[in-house]
Amino acid sequence: MAATGAYRIGSSDFFTPADLKADADTLQSQIDALDAQTNGRPGLPIEVVDAWVLFQGDWSAFYTANFGGFLVNLFTALNDSNRDQLVQFEERFADLVSRFRAAGLEVAGVDVGPKKDGGLFGGGIALDIAIVVGIVIVLIVVVARVVG
Repeated sequence: MAATGAYRIGSSDFFTPADLKADADTLQSQIDALDAQTNGRPGLPIEVVDAWVLFQGDWSAFYTANFGGFLVNLFTALNDSNRDQLVQFEERFADLVSRFRAAGLEVAGVDVGPKKDGGLFGGGIALDIAIVVGIVIVLIVVVARVVG
């Protein structure tokens, strides 16, 4: 069964390549869990199944191109648009789960949802920026006193 809770990163969070890869792997495990429950199941609305197949193709192409070894993960994390795309995939997946549930499928093990944006310190991106700027100022003052 896949994990429950929320992904590690949201659209405005600071993150590491490991965070991005962990979220991608979490989403992949949920996709596998949902696929096992829907594959070959009769009576599902064709428009939901078509949307699911399209999503799987899009996700597979994105995952294969952006996640693999250390260097691939590093270069993926250096491009913020990859994080944004991953968050969009998480949201699309959550929408598909809702659509399957609305069609009467009792899905299990797909309860990890997109992270609510609260920023790194829980107060939004503005607070994050203020804290980082404050830390940088303190570091500059300390270095200036040590050097000067």
